[in-house]
Amino acid sequence: MVIPQDATELANRQQDHKYLRFLFWIESVVSVVGLLIVTDPRLRGWSGLAQTVSSGSSAPDPSHNLLFATYMLVLLFSLIHYKQILRVTRKALPLLVLVGVAFLSVQWSIQPSATKSAALWLAGTTLFGIYLGSRFTPRQQINILCVVVICAAVLSIVAVRFFPDIAIGTGSFAGDWQGIYLHKNRLGRVMSLGVMLFAIRIGRYNARDLLYLAGLLLCAFLLVKSDSSSGLVVALAVILTRLGLDFLSMDRALYKSLLISASITAAGLILAVLANPSEAAALVGRTGTLTGRTTLWAYLMNFVQDRFWNGYGFEAFWSKGSATLEVVQRSVYWAPTHAHNGVLEVLLDLGLIGLILLGTVWAITFIRAVRLALTGNSMEDRWPLMYVIFYTLWIIPEAAALGSAQINFVLLVAVFSCLIIRGPERVRYFADDRLGQYIGLTSVER
Repeated sequence: MVIPQDATELANRQQDHKYLRFLFWIESVVSVVGLLIVTDPRLRGWSGLAQTVSSGSSAPDPSHNLLFATYMLVLLFSLIHYKQILRVTRKALPLLVLVGVAFLSVQWSIQPSATKSAALWLAGTTLFGIYLGSRFTPRQQINILCVVVICAAVLSIVAVRFFPDIAIGTGSFAGDWQGIYLHKNRLGRVMSLGVMLFAIRIGRYNARDLLYLAGLLLCAFLLVKSDSSSGLVVALAVILTRLGLDFLSMDRALYKSLLISASITAAGLILAVLANPSEAAALVGRTGTLTGRTTLWAYLMNFVQDRFWNGYGFEAFWSKGSATLEVVQRSVYWAPTHAHNGVLEVLLDLGLIGLILLGTVWAITFIRAVRLALTGNSMEDRWPLMYVIFYTLWIIPEAAALGSAQINFVLLVAVFSCLIIRGPERVRYFADDRLGQYIGLTSVER
C-alpha cells in the first residue's frame, strides 16, 4: 500500500503540532515559575532571594537553586528560538551595555565577589526578560502574569491562615499582611501589579470578565490588608491610566478635554503635596519624611557624590559585610538594606553611567509605548504604557529599578524587547514562530 505524499506531510505536520503545543506549555510553566521566584518569596527560613544573591552567599537555598534551574531552561529555550533572541539583541545596545557595565564594575567594586555574583544573575535576569518579550505576545505575557499574581495571592492567604506569626507584620508593622514576602511593600507591589493586569483584562463586558473582576478584587483585598501606601497609590494611578485610555478610544475631542482637565488637576495636586508634604503624608497615615525615606536619601547623597560617575560596584553598597552598609545603618538609626529609591540605588551601584544607560532603555520603552497606545485601543496596545507607568511610580519609594533578581526589571526588559520587535507602527511581528502559526497563538503580520 502506497501512502500519498500529501497524507504523509499532513501526518508530519500534526505530529509537529503536538510537539510544539507541548513545548509551548512547558515554556509557559517555566515562565510562571521564574516570574513567581523573582517576586522574591521567602522559601527557606523566610530569607529573601535578593539578600542571598546580593551577599554572594554560597549557602544552599531552594529559591536560589530553583531560579538557577529556571535560567538554565530559559537559556535552552533561547537557543531553540535563537532567531527571535538575536532580533532583539541586535536592537538592544543600551541594555547590553548596561549589563556589560555591571560586569566591568567588578574592577572598582568595594565588594568584588558580591558584584561578580550579582552581575551573573543580572545577565540571567536580562536574558529572561528578552526571552519573555520576544517569545510571547503581549496577550500571552498578561495571561502568564495573571497566573503568577493569583499564585502569589493564594499562597499569601494560606501563609496568613496557617503561619500568621511570619506572614503578618510585627512591631511598627503589626497587623499588616506581608504574606509570602519579607515586607508588606513587596506584597503590595505584586498585588498592585495584579490590579493593573486584571484592570487591563476587563473590557469586553462578557461572562469571562467576572473572573477578571474576581481577580482584581482579590488583589485589591490583599493590597488593602498589606497597608502598603505605595501600592495603593500605584494601583490608583494605573486604574486612572486605564480609564484615560478608554476615553482615548472613544472620542478624541472628549479625550482632549478630559486630558487637559486631568493634567491641571494633577499639577494642582503635585503642587499641594510639595507645598504641604506633612499634611499630604498624614492623609495616607504616613509622616512627612515618607517613613524615614527622605532622611535616608539626603544621607545617601553624600555617598553618591563620592563616586558620582561609576558608583560602588553593582549591588556592592548594601552587600553583607560592606563598610558602607555598617556606616549607613549606624548613622540613620534603623536598618535599611536598600536605598528605598530606584534612582539613588542605580547611582550607588553604577553611578551616572549606569543611570544614563537605564534611562535610555526606559526612554525608548516609554516613547514607543506612548505611540502604540495612541494608535491602538486593544489590550495589547495598552499593556506597555501601563507597565512603564507602574515601573516609574514604584522606583520612587522603592529600589525596584534594576536588580539581579528583580521582577520589575524583568518586565521592563520584556516590554522593551516586545516593543523593539513590533515597532511603534504596531507591526505584529514575532519572528519565525511555527508554533504561533500552527495554533494561532502568535499573530505574524508584515
